[in-house]
Amino acid sequence: MTALEYQHVLVARDGDTVRITMNRPDRRNALSGEHLAELLASFQAAGETDATGIVLGARGPVFSAGHDFPTSPRVTCSACGNCSRCAPNSCRLFNRCRRW
Repeated sequence: MTALEYQHVLVARDGDTVRITMNRPDRRNALSGEHLAELLASFQAAGETDATGIVLGARGPVFSAGHDFPTSPRVTCSACGNCSRCAPNSCRLFNRCRRW
């Protein structure tokens, strides 16, 4: 796996495992749009390697505070009526990772 540069995510290969580390400790690893896009891209890149596992970790005192609402557009679940439509890329990504 070639080293990709991300602003909010660290990626490292450790034997047969790819380690993906959320790196926004100042925001308690809250998921902004950019952070989530980087996570999705890093998982996709890891899934395209011969790695047999992926470990997700985080820098800082907490794993993740959840969604970073101050950096996101003002959209509520009532906007679409179906929360699963709000994260289709995440669903597709995790379905692809099930190949292991």
